[in-house]
Amino acid sequence: MILDVDATEIEAEKQEAQWTSNHVQGYMALLGYVNGVCVAPEFREGNQSPRAGIVELAGRGEAALPAGKRVYFRSDRAAYQAEVINHYSQPGGSFSITADQDAAVKGEIKNLPEAAGQPYRTADGLATDREIAETVPT
Repeated sequence: MILDVDATEIEAEKQEAQWTSNHVQGYMALLGYVNGVCVAPEFREGNQSPRAGIVELAGRGEAALPAGKRVYFRSDRAAYQAEVINHYSQPGGSFSITADQDAAVKGEIKNLPEAAGQPYRTADGLATDREIAETVPT
């Protein structure tokens, strides 16, 4: 099962609403979805970082799933942090994190051997013009 974790900015005009990193007054909910169903909601103040508490929220999401189901963790750049990577790099863990191509990521890509890239296929098995490779950030 794919557990998608993402923060959602909620704009609000309430006096007690905090300012988000996007300069919007409101809240920053952190949500974990499986098949379009929110299995791990966390409503948070707008000034809380989307990066905070991802592993804990994911753990609550995994606990809400049927026993014995294998979980594939998926998130965006907020999850591009050592705590998340180390947690899901353990035996049995499986994950993908879409990260910005900053200098560190570009360096890792540059150091990949040519043979590391494999043709990327869609879920239906159709070939694309892209390649995919795995690496461990240093």
